[in-house]
Amino acid sequence: MTFNEINCSDNTRKALDDLGFVDMTPIQEKAIPVISEGKDVIGLAQTGTGKTAAFSIPAIENIEVNEKYPQILIVCPTRELALQVSGEVEKFIKYERGLQTVTIYGGVPIQRQMQQLRKGPQIIVGTPGRLLDHIKRKTLKIGMVNTVILDEADEMLNMGFREDIESILDKVDENRQTLLFSATMSKQIRSLTNKYLTNPVTIEIERKSITSANIVQKYINVNEKDKIEIISRIMEIENPKLSIVFCNTKKSVDEVVGKLQKKGYVCDRIHGDIQQAQRSVVMDRFKRGHFDILVATDVVARGIDVNDVEMVFNYDVPQENEYYVHRIGRTGRAGNTGQSITLVNRRDNSKLREISRYIKSDIAKADVPSIDEVKKIKLDKFLTGLEADLSKEDEFADILAALQEKDLSEYDVYKVIAAFFKNEFKGKYLVEISEPKAGDRGSRGRDRDRDSRGRGRDRDRAGDRGRSRSRSSHDGPTQRIFLSLGTRDGIRKGDIVGAVAGESRIDGSDILEIDILQNFSFIEVTDSVADKVVSAMNGNTIKGRKVSFEIAKKRK
Repeated sequence: MTFNEINCSDNTRKALDDLGFVDMTPIQEKAIPVISEGKDVIGLAQTGTGKTAAFSIPAIENIEVNEKYPQILIVCPTRELALQVSGEVEKFIKYERGLQTVTIYGGVPIQRQMQQLRKGPQIIVGTPGRLLDHIKRKTLKIGMVNTVILDEADEMLNMGFREDIESILDKVDENRQTLLFSATMSKQIRSLTNKYLTNPVTIEIERKSITSANIVQKYINVNEKDKIEIISRIMEIENPKLSIVFCNTKKSVDEVVGKLQKKGYVCDRIHGDIQQAQRSVVMDRFKRGHFDILVATDVVARGIDVNDVEMVFNYDVPQENEYYVHRIGRTGRAGNTGQSITLVNRRDNSKLREISRYIKSDIAKADVPSIDEVKKIKLDKFLTGLEADLSKEDEFADILAALQEKDLSEYDVYKVIAAFFKNEFKGKYLVEISEPKAGDRGSRGRDRDRDSRGRGRDRDRAGDRGRSRSRSSHDGPTQRIFLSLGTRDGIRKGDIVGAVAGESRIDGSDILEIDILQNFSFIEVTDSVADKVVSAMNGNTIKGRKVSFEIAKKRK
C-alpha cells in the first residue's frame, strides 16, 4: 500500500510528497485505515517502524482547524521523545495554516508553556508529569480532546507513570478515540487497555531485525579497567567526526568524561542530574561540533538527532534490550553509515546474546586494536600529511628557522623526525591491555541512573531537581584565549587539548570550549589557569607549528 491510496487532505498529501513518503511500512499500512475509521487501536511495534506517522497522519485529518482548543493529545515517556514526535507532526501539518503544536515537558520554566497554551494549539505533545501539572493548574484543558495517543506506553509504565496516565485519561471525554502503541504486551499494558480502550483493534507487526543496515555492529571482550584505553585506540584509528559513549549510571558518565579529558579528548556529558536547560546547551554545542564526544545515560538515547554521529560506544552493556536499539540508532542516520562498539565483560556475555536475539541480527566480535596497529595508522596519516606539506615548503619556513635556533645539528635527521612524530601520541594509548579474566565483574552500578532504570515517576522533571556536576559546563569565571593556528594548519581539537594540557600541566577539564576557524582559533578555559596556559604555550608548537597565545578580548 502507498500513501497515494490513503484518504487525506491536499495539504497533508503535499507535505507527504515533500517528505518523499511513497510506500508504507507494515505498521502504517495496517494502522492508518483502522485509525481513520475512528476505532481504538493497540499497536505493537518497535521503535523505527514508522509508528509516529501511523498514528499522527490519520489523527490530524480529524482536527477542526478553526477551533482553538486541544483536540489531539500525544503522551510520551521522555522530553527527548516528545520533541522528536512533535517535530515529525509539524512536518505533516506544515501546509495547514492555523494548526499549532505545543510540546510540554519538565525541566524548563513553566511560564513559557503557559503562554503557548493560551494561543489555543490543537495538538499537544508532552510527558505525563508536566502535562498533569498543567492540567491541575488549569492552564491545559483536555475535556474536548477527541484523540489520545499513548506512545511507548510500556516504557511509561516501566517508569512508574501509570497513576499520572490514568489521571490524564480520566479527564478526557470518554467518547474519545484512544491509540496505544507499545513494543510489548505486558500485564500492565493489558490492564490499562482493558480499562480505557473500547473494543480496540490489536495490530501486531512481526519482529524483524530492528536495527539499521547502515550500522556496523561489533563487540569487544574487555576487562573493566581497559575500557577507556580501548575507546582511545579505536578513536585514533577511526577518527570519527562525532561519537557518543553510553553508560548505565550517572557515576560512570562522570568518571568516563574525566578519564577521556585527561587523555586529551574534548567531551561533555548529559545525565539525569544535569538540569534540562543545561542539557539543551550541551546538545546544541555537540551538534555544532564544539566537542567531539558526548558521554550520556539512556535519558537522552531517543532524543539525539545528529546526522554526523559516526560511532556509538556502549561503555556498559545496556540493561534493557530496547535501550540497545535506541543507543546505536543515534548513528547511521540520514543515509550515512555508522559503527557501534559494545564493550563486554564476561558477566555480560549472556545479556549480549539476548540482545542479539531481540534485534534478530548478529553482533560481530572484534579484536582490540594493538599498539602497533595504532602506530601504523598514525604513521600513515602523518606521512600523508607530510607529503602534502612538502609542496608548501615556503609556508613552513618559520618551523625550519625554529629548528635551526634549537641547534639540533648534533642529531641525526631521522631522530629529529622520530621525536616530532612521537609528539603525536601524547600518551593517549600507549598502555598495555591484559586479556579479560573470568573474575572481572566490573562495577555493579549500585547508583544506577534512575533515568535509565525507570524507577522514578518524574523522569521528565529530573532537571528541576538536579544539579549539574559537569566540569565542562563550568559556572565560574572563564577566559577566552586566541591562538594563531587554524584549520589551514591541519590542527584538530584533540591536538590543542593534548598540547595545552601537557605543556601547561593543567587538567583537560579546565578547557571548556574550542572553536577552530580557518586561520586562527579560540579556546575558553577556567579563569584560574588562563595566565598559566598563555605563559606555557606562547611561542611553543602544536603539531610542529609555532603558535602564539594571548588573552582575547571579551565577546560583546
